[in-house]
Amino acid sequence: MDFVNFQTRYFKTLNVNQWKELIEKRPALKRMASLYPEGFYCLFLYFESKKNLRGFIEHCYYHQSGAFFSILEKHPEFLKEAIKYNNRFLWSAILALHPEMIDKCKVLDTLRGDNWLFILSYQPQFAEMYAKKLLKISDYTVGRLLKKQPQLWDYIVQGAVDKIVEDVSNFDKCKCVKKFSFDDWFTLIMTHESLIEKCPLRKFEEFTNEHWTLIIDKYQSTKYKCFLERQKMISCLHNIVR
Repeated sequence: MDFVNFQTRYFKTLNVNQWKELIEKRPALKRMASLYPEGFYCLFLYFESKKNLRGFIEHCYYHQSGAFFSILEKHPEFLKEAIKYNNRFLWSAILALHPEMIDKCKVLDTLRGDNWLFILSYQPQFAEMYAKKLLKISDYTVGRLLKKQPQLWDYIVQGAVDKIVEDVSNFDKCKCVKKFSFDDWFTLIMTHESLIEKCPLRKFEEFTNEHWTLIIDKYQSTKYKCFLERQKMISCLHNIVR
């Protein structure tokens, strides 16, 4: 049976020993096992030569930072060999375990959002140093990072908007304001009147009639009434031109 495209939530529940038992019965599941940290580590532990780390790194079906982390954490003797390879997933694991080795990382500039997500889950001190990399992390993946390192909210839109909604003073601490979407700005404006003046004009232009109706209704009796009505008019004109 071909298990290449077979996926199930069940695989996420398996530990190393359960993967071993399953693979012994169904060797075709080796490729699928490499998709999951516990399965990946099982392959390394029982189905590959532990002395041949190079072969395992170069020929594994998929690369998993979490699996490399487990290997290096449980087998620190492999670190000397591991640092020889320019593999971003492997280096994500190395830096998560050994942040002092960052100067030896030759693939630092090629690390992507998912790599930094993994590293920062263990070493949040890199956030300030590599803020631009952190800002590239896809919003849909940041929940895991915020859960483990909530203090990094100011770099991540998902966490930042929530924090500013809670307390408007957090706006000045936020490092990812430029990534806010027009809907993020709508949420903030509807929550805090003082942020109307902070909203970039180009974001006003993205508001729909529905957005404008709610905004103007809310601030009908404030000093911002005329300003908002003027912005709505400009927004409508821009949309007509487009």
